[in-house]
Amino acid sequence: MLNGSKLAYLWQMFTTYTCRRPTNIRRFSNRAVFLLVLLTQSLLSNAQHNNRSNYQLLWRITGPGMQEPSYLFGTMHLKDSRVFEFSDSVLTALRNTRSFAMEVDMDSIMTFMLSPGGPLLDTVNHMRRLLNADEYHYVDSLVQKKTGAPLDKLNLKRLWFIEKLLIDEEEALSKNAGPSQKPENIFLDAWFHQKSTGLGKPVHSLEKLQNQLGIFSADATEVQKEVFLWSIGYSKDTGRMEADEEILDRRVAFLDALVNLYYDGDLQEITNVVSSWENDGEDLHLESRNHEMAANLARLIGKGSVFAAVGVAHLPGKNGMLSLLKNKGFTVTPVAATFTGVTKRERKRLDSLKGYPLNRIAEGYSVVLPGNPISYPLPNMNRNMYTGGNDSEVGFAFCMDIPQLAADRKELVNAMINNMATQGNAELQKSYPVTYRNMPGTEAVMRQQKMLFFLRVFIHNNRVFLFMHTGSVADSSSRKDFFQSVRFYDIVRPVTKYDTLSRPQLGFSAILPSDASRMILGSDTERPEEAYSALDNANHISYVFRTVKMQRGYYNTSDKALLNGLQTVLAKQDSTMHAVDSLVTSLDGLPRYQYTYRHGNGYTSRLHFIPRGNLAYCLFCTYDDARTDSSYWQRFLSSLHLLPLHAKALSVPFVSEDSSFTIAGPERFTGNPLEHGYGSQVEKGHIYSAMDSASYSMYIIEENKYAQYYHIEPDSLVKPFVHPSDSTFKETDHRQYADGNMKVYETELKGLENGLRWYRKAVVAGHTVYCLSAILPEELASAKLAAQFFASFRPGTKEQADTLRLQQKKLHVLLNDLQSSDTAVFRRANAYLFHLAPDSTDVEPVLNALSKPFPADTGNTYAKVKLLYRLDKKAGNDVLHAAEKLFEVTPDSDQRRNILRYINGIATDSAVRVFLRLAPQLPATGAPGYGTFNYTFRQDSLFYRYMPEMIATAARSESFLQAFTTFTYSDSIWLAPKFGQYKLESLIPGIERTFKKKLHEWKSKRNDEDSTWMWQSSLLTTGYVLALPGVPSTVEGSFRELLGDSVISLRALGARGLISRGIKVHDKALKSILADYEMAYPFITTLNDQQQLSHIRHLLNQELISRSYVTSYLAEEYGVSDIRQVSRIKVRHGKKPAEWLTLYRYKMDEEEEWEYILNGPQPLDASKLNFEPALLEWIEKDVAEDETKLQAAAQKIYESHQEEGGE
Repeated sequence: MLNGSKLAYLWQMFTTYTCRRPTNIRRFSNRAVFLLVLLTQSLLSNAQHNNRSNYQLLWRITGPGMQEPSYLFGTMHLKDSRVFEFSDSVLTALRNTRSFAMEVDMDSIMTFMLSPGGPLLDTVNHMRRLLNADEYHYVDSLVQKKTGAPLDKLNLKRLWFIEKLLIDEEEALSKNAGPSQKPENIFLDAWFHQKSTGLGKPVHSLEKLQNQLGIFSADATEVQKEVFLWSIGYSKDTGRMEADEEILDRRVAFLDALVNLYYDGDLQEITNVVSSWENDGEDLHLESRNHEMAANLARLIGKGSVFAAVGVAHLPGKNGMLSLLKNKGFTVTPVAATFTGVTKRERKRLDSLKGYPLNRIAEGYSVVLPGNPISYPLPNMNRNMYTGGNDSEVGFAFCMDIPQLAADRKELVNAMINNMATQGNAELQKSYPVTYRNMPGTEAVMRQQKMLFFLRVFIHNNRVFLFMHTGSVADSSSRKDFFQSVRFYDIVRPVTKYDTLSRPQLGFSAILPSDASRMILGSDTERPEEAYSALDNANHISYVFRTVKMQRGYYNTSDKALLNGLQTVLAKQDSTMHAVDSLVTSLDGLPRYQYTYRHGNGYTSRLHFIPRGNLAYCLFCTYDDARTDSSYWQRFLSSLHLLPLHAKALSVPFVSEDSSFTIAGPERFTGNPLEHGYGSQVEKGHIYSAMDSASYSMYIIEENKYAQYYHIEPDSLVKPFVHPSDSTFKETDHRQYADGNMKVYETELKGLENGLRWYRKAVVAGHTVYCLSAILPEELASAKLAAQFFASFRPGTKEQADTLRLQQKKLHVLLNDLQSSDTAVFRRANAYLFHLAPDSTDVEPVLNALSKPFPADTGNTYAKVKLLYRLDKKAGNDVLHAAEKLFEVTPDSDQRRNILRYINGIATDSAVRVFLRLAPQLPATGAPGYGTFNYTFRQDSLFYRYMPEMIATAARSESFLQAFTTFTYSDSIWLAPKFGQYKLESLIPGIERTFKKKLHEWKSKRNDEDSTWMWQSSLLTTGYVLALPGVPSTVEGSFRELLGDSVISLRALGARGLISRGIKVHDKALKSILADYEMAYPFITTLNDQQQLSHIRHLLNQELISRSYVTSYLAEEYGVSDIRQVSRIKVRHGKKPAEWLTLYRYKMDEEEEWEYILNGPQPLDASKLNFEPALLEWIEKDVAEDETKLQAAAQKIYESHQEEGGE
């Protein structure tokens, strides 16, 4: 049995676009049976006769004084093809009336949906709040089954949307439709709206938007939730899950019956069904809406003929619109229904209409859009963009006044286009000037993923007009039609009205034109802005009022830096602007910086900047001295009135996630883990912040838990926080005291470069240090807010009970824990060894610990080797002796190598002798010699003093020869004259054997990703020595093998080895090396240093050298995935010859954005080469894409480089 209430919402297809959910689930059989009987009768009648003889959906409205009739048509809010099968008179009536009216026009609905507070921009998962865990899991499983993604990943997570996603009867109904019954792409009322717009008719709403917003609510009653869960097959009463396919089939059958009832058009039958529902107590909310819509329709009819389309359930009954209109004195009669094919012909005519006119003549333009114009509210602005599209194309139109009266129009347009590309994550492919109807403009092409966007920008009468088009087909005719439909109108603007803009939330009021545009800028940055801009065109003056705020957790460090940033932005807008006057005054105790600027076109601008703690106000106006009355700019600049900042009460309690402290703030604190630097003793750190949105005061808590073995004097640890050496602070008060076992430090600081007060408190509780900051504007310094904030703070119980003190030395505890048999205790101590920094008094206890067993060190931890490394290498023979003993008892070769490296770092003769005695004991297999020597040894005089002994050791030990070669391969000992001096030729046969062995191992291990780098590096180091000029090696065959290797670094080694032997290398192999981003430059410079460049000179040009130089430089830290030359810029310094600088754009690994870098200099003479073009400078994208800006930037960079002695 179908529960009637569970199907109630389907009746709303007759009453509203946004179906209401049923309100009572407990009204059962009587109502459902009656409805089904009525529907069955309708279906039988339709099957038997199918003549639609009682069709009464269109009604004519006439009355005294009316020149033309109006019409009221009852709709069903569906896309089903049957609801579009009108009687002959419907579309004729639509065409012959002057305007169109509907319940709520689609423009208003879309504006609400897309508004900042609208449902489409709400990302909160309300389903987690509405459903319990079992219900949510069930719904989530259905969402994943339907979409392939979990509910959390959906953009919209409200019940009405999930309900539509999972239970779309209309979609299911359309799948069963025949070829001639395919649904339309929009529902009936929206179709009327679209066609009326295409006919150029004004569109009106008959009721308030609020009447239809209930469905979009983020909330739902228990009954609505129960109906939803039943509809998808979930039953909490029985504990069983009914097959959702069965429920959907019944619902689809019910909707199909409703559509057939509407198709018949028998208003009496529909009346009976609706009346029965209302009589049974279900409130369809019709009466109040009917009265509102009838009154509004009557008013519209008084102005001209109207075709009104509303849900059919609004028509009948004593409180239906038909009766209400009669009561108002109108004659309302049904239009006789015939079905002779007129509708089909009219549909064809309407569907042939090309485009939909958007007439914004009052704003100075009109355009024909590909689809019904919809007003789209622009994010973070109080302005709308109009958009309209169909299945294959979309058009956009937008205009607004520009406050930059003095800015260069070309620069302004380019900046707008670049900003659009950046904000839309699109690539600007090209832009070029166009002229349309004698008006100069700019056309640009952007690519966003696979879509191309074409846009045109015009500036006329200090107003910018933007038109944009995109399509899914390659045909450009539709784009041309769109752009050629644009018309401009010279309009007489209304007199600008001025009003007081009051923003108590931001602490100010000021006088501005009442139609000022509002924008929210940089909402994802640390300094968001709220900006208002306006233009008084008749008086040739523009205004901009900007309020700079701070994001939660940030604070203003310098008023001057903020002011300089604003001035930089202004300078970018007009490069001709220059300051002619400046003055500093005050406003209510705050500094007021005043600047006057002149522009190249004769305009004047004035800037007033008033910093206020974490807020700042910027008033900027531009005007024509010759035509603007000075009272306008004077009134604007003097109208700023500072309103008091009211601090929020610190009444919101907060407990950290691990209960390590409690505190109260103006809002709930939010936090993130703190990332401490390399070697930090902090085991766990967090930072929490809260902002007082009334005064923009900031409250910050930093919590650091230090390792239990760490020791330091708390005074020195907290000193940088409570007594900063920063000269921008002035310390006005401080105190230190004890709170039980805790040390407490408090400081009050005055900012010297801003209007802020810092109140800081540090609390040391055991090994946890809390740093609290209250950052307040100067005007709230006397409000005792910081004292309230500090008083509300309490460390957690565990932290207060910590008996260990930071100042206590704990080496003995650490060493005892290393000797513990408790695995957990040992691991904790072992993890701390990295941080251990013993002093001279700690050497003896450490050596004593090294002589004792570490029973829990049973794996590959080797804590003793780590402990040895923490000792100072300048220690005496006792440490050397301990290291030697540890070497003897350590079985692991890698750890023995680590011990040798430690010994080699001790700069004594005895240490070198021990090293040379122990090192040959390492096996020749395994790691290829890395890490045996200490890197500091080569800088020590002992390195050359013991060179003969090292060579002798290498001659008799294969493993030491590997280590020695790896350590010295890039050293000058392998070149003349040292090669002969040290008689290194004796080692070459052994190195050749190693090289051939490593080549064999490389071939056999190249698929082992874990060791590939190791064997590759081993080949490179041993091969490097053999490839040097003058080294008498006989491994030509091995070098030829490497020349064919897929690894470019090894291929380059093979080429150098053959070149050093005087053997020609084919250009194909050389070109493959020079084409590699990372290897090209090292290959070129190595051959150049070895005076072998002639072998590749014919393949070189300056662009290749410069590109390889840039990529080699970048590859030190990043992987370059793509690099391309963009342009070359000719530069000159003084009387020196001109040179080139080259602009490259490149992408790093996994990055989508291009970055730009300037490199040079390069000689103008192509026959000359600069092998070290060391000038490297990153360039901003907007500069790189502007030829004029790029030339100026390149010249400035080059001159600076030359003055610093660059070559």
